[in-house]
Amino acid sequence: MGVRPLLGISSCLLGENVRYDQVLKRHSWLVEVVGNHVEWLPFCPEVALGLSTPRPAMRLERDAHGKTQMVVIDNGRVVNADQSWPNHLARCLGRLNGYIFKAKSPSCGLQVPVFDRDGHQSGKSDGEFAKRVQSQLGHIPICDEIMLGDELHRFHFFESVFMLSSLHEHVKGGQALAHWVSEYRWSLLLRCEDACQQIEAAGEALAGDEVVAIVEQIICMPLRPDGCDVMKKACLQQGLAVDYEVTSYLELRSILSSGVIKTNEHALSKPFPFEFRRNQ
Repeated sequence: MGVRPLLGISSCLLGENVRYDQVLKRHSWLVEVVGNHVEWLPFCPEVALGLSTPRPAMRLERDAHGKTQMVVIDNGRVVNADQSWPNHLARCLGRLNGYIFKAKSPSCGLQVPVFDRDGHQSGKSDGEFAKRVQSQLGHIPICDEIMLGDELHRFHFFESVFMLSSLHEHVKGGQALAHWVSEYRWSLLLRCEDACQQIEAAGEALAGDEVVAIVEQIICMPLRPDGCDVMKKACLQQGLAVDYEVTSYLELRSILSSGVIKTNEHALSKPFPFEFRRNQ
């Protein structure tokens, strides 16, 4: 294995005592299994703002102009979220291969409740820090620990992380992008039907960094809902017999990567260095 992927992560998921209520939220699978194969860059947005532990609970509220903000529930005080996050995000730019957020947090959560000033829920939004990560760090895979409870989502997230890490290492080493695309072509196809054509066309018209940005965007796309049929068709094109009773993309991929069916081309991305089918 080459350079370990670097993942941003909410500090509390690594067991750090940073939560408002001091309840530890250590995620054992991330720490004990995934942590052996990636590098973590932990960060707690609230602590970075100088807030104490413990501290009063906060929530997302929408102001009169429709903008969301973090507000202390007890007294309605608006927390200025622009004090220290820009420096951290600047250090992350171009380095991270993904980010794992703490679910339901007004700073880190993905699609958390938003309230009006009277305390009535008025919709959902990503947390204030999560929004800044997505807007300022470009195309990187993101998820929270609840999403990791779903096997397909977990697989997609970590496949994307290791693809992105491999891409950056490949480009940094001065190797031709076409070689990397060939190696991961089926994984790219499962995200975008004409991925390889898009990348080839971009390579003829754009500068190198712009082409890499397009590849990053494709890597972060969701898996196509017809992924299992795509895999079966690809196998048949290579003369491989596949049981059409198999309806799960993950089941089919597991059969192929087990070596039961030998492929003579790069049909799959490189396997993970850890077992992604964790116990729930």
